[in-house]
Amino acid sequence: MVDHSGSTFGSSGTDADYHYRVGAIQSFLDKYGNKSNFTYSFGYFGADKALLFDFQALKYKQTSANPPIGRYFGTAAELSTPSGSTGALQKYLSISQNLNANTPYQKAFNADKVAVTVDTGNNHATYKYVVIFMSDGQPNPDISDADLTTLIKDTQATATAQGSGLTISSVYFGPANGTTAINKMKLISLQGGGQFVNTNVNSDFTINDVIQVPGCH
Repeated sequence: MVDHSGSTFGSSGTDADYHYRVGAIQSFLDKYGNKSNFTYSFGYFGADKALLFDFQALKYKQTSANPPIGRYFGTAAELSTPSGSTGALQKYLSISQNLNANTPYQKAFNADKVAVTVDTGNNHATYKYVVIFMSDGQPNPDISDADLTTLIKDTQATATAQGSGLTISSVYFGPANGTTAINKMKLISLQGGGQFVNTNVNSDFTINDVIQVPGCH
């Protein structure tokens, strides 16, 4: 789940070249995409909404309280970005950039819940879900630490209610002096049972820093 707010774009954008939001993910797919026990979901949030990629309809769908019918998990090939691809990442690169878009954390976590709800309903199986939450800033509208913790626990409960597990890791790619935002992102990984990465400290960030690939050390 990646931040699509205005501050990420433009000449001074925090990830104007999509190095973290697309590049790091594609590098992971290039290395581990042949693992048949992995499936992937992708979504973005900004401008008071969050959208998930529907691997069946091949387009992004806005989520709501009533989960739209679709297939929100796909293979590495369906997520990938080769030239001319209909994959989720390639299509994300063509999404319009709104320089005034905000950073609605709540919509993002609600979208994560939709992805898990629909997936468990479609497959009636148990999984180990790993959410990677990427952002450059603090939530806008603002959200208290207590309410953010509740969002995280509710997202995890969506999986555990079906016998699955879910962890949430966070990747901060904003300014080095963004203390408030950094602390919010740290809270996400702490409460979500995952890992935290600050790209100001770890500029060579890879997805492997926040996810353990079975059989790899």
